[in-house]
Amino acid sequence: MNVDKIYLKDYEELALKLAKERYKIRVNSDYPCRYEFEHVLEALKQYKEANLYYNIRTGRTHFKDFILSEYSNPADIPKADELALEDIISEFLNHVFSSANVLCLYGGNIF
Repeated sequence: MNVDKIYLKDYEELALKLAKERYKIRVNSDYPCRYEFEHVLEALKQYKEANLYYNIRTGRTHFKDFILSEYSNPADIPKADELALEDIISEFLNHVFSSANVLCLYGGNIF
């Protein structure tokens, strides 16, 4: 890819499609999640509005002023031209599903 940052808000349709697919897998697993898809949608909305983005060059996922995740070994950072957009969106969805669980348990805003 020829960009440094991928914003979740720019790929809302793809994120929603992948979220539906992954949620279906989670609820049909041996250890299903307890949150509803509405919690996933709310978490997705909050992250989208707060400009969650992935910096391809550094391998960091940012939310507002926080670094949510990064590679501990710089050698593990994928090369930008080797990344598929679906893989980047899947990285975002890890945070979205985790936050959906928090929303289910506590309600309200993620942060």
